[in-house]
Amino acid sequence: MEMADGIGRSKDGVPQWSGEAASFQDYEDQCLQWEQSIAYNKRYLAAPRLIGELSRTARKYVAGKRPDWVSFPGGVSHLMQHLRRSLGKPQIPELSEHLNRFFKNSRRRKFETMNDYIVRKTEVVLTSQTGIGPCQTSLHQVEVPKVGTHFQLVGSAGCWVADLG
Repeated sequence: MEMADGIGRSKDGVPQWSGEAASFQDYEDQCLQWEQSIAYNKRYLAAPRLIGELSRTARKYVAGKRPDWVSFPGGVSHLMQHLRRSLGKPQIPELSEHLNRFFKNSRRRKFETMNDYIVRKTEVVLTSQTGIGPCQTSLHQVEVPKVGTHFQLVGSAGCWVADLG
């Protein structure tokens, strides 16, 4: 059963995911919440059930793994880390998706109570912050010259270049 946000649930309530990078944050949140709804002594079975519900691209991310590689308590967190690494670095379209969700989907709706609006706005802010976090770290990996670095005027265009040697 596929929902509007790209995340569905099986008839047993297990979250399903197709491998779309834009919906990974929502999928991760739902999986971690779903794991907490399972009895503590059965949580080692949660990650294998999640793997069983992966489809299309997401299925390729776990292909070739041993059947018991996440069969332990905490296996869902391990699986989520593996899937996040498999997605690679966040791209600009993902960042714009989070910004659109924040700016366009957080306006107050017609006949919406203030309490409902505040709850929904808080949820949008939190999901946007957690989704933008990986984008910020990958986009801002620029080498800044250290204090005391000498700069030289190079070329006819008059460009200043740091003398790192």
